Amino acid sequence: MKTSIETIKKSLSDTEKKEFEEALQLIMFHGLDFGTLMEDDGAEETVTDFKSKIDGKTASDIISEGKRIKKEMERKKKEQAKSEIEELY
Repeated sequence: MKTSIETIKKSLSDTEKKEFEEALQLIMFHGLDFGTLMEDDGAEETVTDFKSKIDGKTASDIISEGKRIKKEMERKKKEQAKSEIEELY
């Protein structure tokens, strides 16, 4: 997997590399269950889950998925902030 990711990164512009790396991190940590991670074989399960999320995807697909996750996180933050403000009044 590391070789594939490095090969993809070599084909990208500097801007795309940054977006790609950020997207990989977002995909890796999105929905991460720390309870599972701490269990026996949890790390292996987490890696397998991550691999399944990016398997067969192009750099463009991965970047798009990262952007989707980022938008979802921003939406949830706004909803949380709105909820907290409403609770104050």
